[in-house]
Amino acid sequence: MGIRNGLKIGVKIWPDKADYALEIAEHVDFIEIMARRGGDFSFLQDIDLPFVIHAEHGGQGVNYADITNRGASNESIKLALELADRINARVIVAHSGFLDSTPNTSPENVTEFLKGIKDSRIVVENLVFREPMGGKVVSYPFSTPEQMKALLEATGKGMCLDLSHTNVTASFMGADYMEMLNRFMELRPRHFHACGGVAGKPDDLHLHVWEGTLDIAAFKRMLPKGAWVTLETPTDLEGQLRDIEVMRA
Repeated sequence: MGIRNGLKIGVKIWPDKADYALEIAEHVDFIEIMARRGGDFSFLQDIDLPFVIHAEHGGQGVNYADITNRGASNESIKLALELADRINARVIVAHSGFLDSTPNTSPENVTEFLKGIKDSRIVVENLVFREPMGGKVVSYPFSTPEQMKALLEATGKGMCLDLSHTNVTASFMGADYMEMLNRFMELRPRHFHACGGVAGKPDDLHLHVWEGTLDIAAFKRMLPKGAWVTLETPTDLEGQLRDIEVMRA
């Protein structure tokens, strides 16, 4: 599969979507599986495709930025690493964590935690500038190209570039998301996430790539030959088949 420049297209699957994973598998080049604690991953043995792992994040009670969250963070990344070994995953996508109003969270905690993971498969995803979570607004300390560059240099990790997150961050900052994408590309991302959204709107909408106003064609032109791109779009077969068609065109 893949288009002329060798682009590889995958979809993100949660472990409770086994039936859908088996259905969509014949249409994609790889599967990105969410390594959720307590999940049943036995269905992956029936999929003859390469895999990418996505480690848990704030939505699953994990926060690398919180020193008091080390127990959950360690359990979570341990599962991701073990699952990656079991299914021979290419990369493990991780979120850097978020800051809240407590003194327990800091960017330094993120750097320390990631430096402690001695695995070259880890790639850190750029996140949104800030968002509501649990009744409060949290911020992400490594959402800009400059911040991400500093984190990658300090930890020796690679990067996952998320199209929608870039748009959200640029929107909060009053910047152009395409220009910000170009700056992120200078960091030589090893993996990519894509979905649709509305240019200039600070919301991570996870629309189909053919919905909204993000310039998918321009994004594809930025991608290096052989790039692996995970679609983080709604898991309906008709919609994702159209997503795949757009990405392969």
